[in-house]
Amino acid sequence: MSGTGTTEAIGITVAFGSLSLTLNMLDINMDGVSVSDINCSDQATTGGEEYVGSTLIEGGTYTINVNWNLQDQAALMAAVGTTDTITFTYPKASSGSAAAGSDAFSGYINNVSKTGAMKALFTGTIVFKIAGTITTVTEA
Repeated sequence: MSGTGTTEAIGITVAFGSLSLTLNMLDINMDGVSVSDINCSDQATTGGEEYVGSTLIEGGTYTINVNWNLQDQAALMAAVGTTDTITFTYPKASSGSAAAGSDAFSGYINNVSKTGAMKALFTGTIVFKIAGTITTVTEA
């Protein structure tokens, strides 16, 4: 069963392949995709070291901040560390577009934290680790 998170004013949703829960997202941050640098300098290198990019890609993480849903916290905590398909769908930038853009990847929940203050909403942070390549769909 697939669950789709609801948003707070920004229009971004997150869907899990096997979880059915609601996330009221406040913001999202992708820390970036990176590759390692391979030093290919040798004794004949002059003027500076030479580098090439690795073919292995570090997918990074997505971090979302949410208003915590106390009804879904047991399902969320049970899913920590379980690899699944995770899809972020973004709001359409153009009213003429038929389909929204999205990012989908195989990944897992790497970290969950929550905090609360007296007479205030609980908030939480969920970190998704990307465990493969990201499939990016352009808005069309």
